Amino acid sequence: MELAILLAIIYLFTFFVGHFLEKIKVPWIFSALIFGFIISITQEFQELVTSETFSFLALLGMHFLLFMIGFEIDLNELLKNVKFYGKATAFIIFIEGIIGCFLLHFLFSLPILPAFIVALSFATVGEAVLIPILEETNLLKKPLGKVIIGIGILDDAFEVLTLVLASFLVGTSFSKPEIEIIAIIFGLSMLFLLTYLFSYLKEEGRKFKHPKIETLFVFVFFVFFVFLSLGSFADASPLGAILAGVGLRTFLPEKRLELIESEIKTMSYGFFAPIFFVWVGSTTEFSYIINYASYIGIIVILTGIGKIIASYISAKKELGKKNALILGIGLCTRFSTSLVIIKYLYEANIISQQLYSVLVASTTIFTIFTPLIFSFLVKKFYS
Repeated sequence: MELAILLAIIYLFTFFVGHFLEKIKVPWIFSALIFGFIISITQEFQELVTSETFSFLALLGMHFLLFMIGFEIDLNELLKNVKFYGKATAFIIFIEGIIGCFLLHFLFSLPILPAFIVALSFATVGEAVLIPILEETNLLKKPLGKVIIGIGILDDAFEVLTLVLASFLVGTSFSKPEIEIIAIIFGLSMLFLLTYLFSYLKEEGRKFKHPKIETLFVFVFFVFFVFLSLGSFADASPLGAILAGVGLRTFLPEKRLELIESEIKTMSYGFFAPIFFVWVGSTTEFSYIINYASYIGIIVILTGIGKIIASYISAKKELGKKNALILGIGLCTRFSTSLVIIKYLYEANIISQQLYSVLVASTTIFTIFTPLIFSFLVKKFYS
């Protein structure tokens, strides 16, 4: 009963505060993260948010968010944009990843490989946050808007790569018997094989044109939990979730995709995402944020400058100097993916609570201030 009351408060807070955040161009879902911060500071409801039931719902939320990311990856669109956008995306993420890697290695003594994987997750782009701003200023179909969306699409491939590396890191971070390592390799192989099979059996997917949406949803959930089970077997359930989305998108008929995507997004963001973000916020330790405030500033400034310079170098010929600079600022936007991977590594004891808290704070700063600055610049130069 107490958990039901907490959930009611979470959704009410998310609704009202989220409505205000949207007005200032900040994603509404970050209101749930703010509520988690309040729990962390006041210690109210701490027993409930650490309960098995709440943790289970939050973990399910994390996996559904990753499933949604996988489901939104259009492999055909990725291949179309691979020439210019692929090079630009790889260069931008690599530069920010290198800068972030050295910062995490020298500031927090994190080994190079985990530092690079964390930095890669931190370098991902939340282009969904910028779309309303681009639409409002009629820039969505102009060169600047197209490049932001194109890089955002290719960025999805790097999110999958980061998750593969993170899953490998978690799976091999503890000394395991040889039989367990073989089982992990087998589980990962089965995940990629199943994803390929869904693509190979695309013609069979046409049989799903006519079933009711409820029946189709049962099949979607079946596939989701099969991939999740295989992923858990290989200590890589987040990878299983994202590959389930990729596989289903290539398998299901195109006529049903839009409706299914809308329904899954409603459930993922409407029900599960607020719980996940409250969980992330509640496990953030504010004493570390205060003690490491200078580190947060260094990470935000240096990674931000790195992304802006890399974007400028990549796009100045294509867009011109001014647009390339605005592009770099816009691409500093973060969204849910980086928090999901950071949380996954924290729960697997790959990163400490100090580093986890610093990264959550840094992501929050980017997510709040980047859309505001980007919105101001595009309105100033393009209105």
